[in-house]
Amino acid sequence: MAEILHLVRPCFEIALGVSTVAYAASIAWFMRGLRVLSSEAHAESPAQKGWVVDAEAEGGADGGLSARVSVVIAARNEAAHIEACLEGVWGQTYPATAYEIIVVDDGSTDGTRALTLAFAAGKERLERLGPRLRVLSTEDTGEPDSKGRLGSKKAALGLGIEAAEGEIILTTDADCRVPDTWVERMIACFGPGVGMVVGFSQIGDPGSARGLRGGWEAVDFLSLMAAAAGSAARGHPLAASGQNLGFRKRAFDDVGGYSSIRHRISGDDVLLL
Repeated sequence: MAEILHLVRPCFEIALGVSTVAYAASIAWFMRGLRVLSSEAHAESPAQKGWVVDAEAEGGADGGLSARVSVVIAARNEAAHIEACLEGVWGQTYPATAYEIIVVDDGSTDGTRALTLAFAAGKERLERLGPRLRVLSTEDTGEPDSKGRLGSKKAALGLGIEAAEGEIILTTDADCRVPDTWVERMIACFGPGVGMVVGFSQIGDPGSARGLRGGWEAVDFLSLMAAAAGSAARGHPLAASGQNLGFRKRAFDDVGGYSSIRHRISGDDVLLL
């Protein structure tokens, strides 16, 4: 036994050393990308500018306020959050006639769909000039459960994207809050040839993270955003978040949507990237 441990220890030390060097190198690589991003967009915050990560798509809108946009939100049991989310998406600085909101209820059992329909009806009565808001449901497809088709969230998003009339799709989560300039700033990144834009996201109140698990999740999320920003700025995007993502519908269709990752439970963002 002592002889085995004597052989294993140096192997472990070598593996630890290699992994430490690789980790340090990746951090340095990301940090260099972040510096590039900061120097190129010093006048604008990452949330305003977004990160262009795909320059292969052609045609379509070239920024500005003329592009037709569809905001697609998948929601399952988000009754506690959906109204606040929709208030933010509804009150955008982007022309109301140039974007629509599509909420896809994914089998909620807590009244999420009813709340969304009530929100839409209330806005229609009070603000007839607001964006169009449509409510869809995975249950309306005639299939028992979206999990059996594409993985829950991808199936819901796919349904919304298929119904979308916009040339550019923006996605966020039902438990997120977006600033009133979100659509305008994301669309401004869609210059000629840009197929996808990754936006910045952050925890609303970092101080609200409680306990070891909460703190770890906050650090983990910040690391994801750093990886997304740094790698995109280096021209080799490695991460993205569906909380703040935009892409041309044509580009989505050209790659077959989520069909190639239908067997994955998640992946509506980074695997699509």
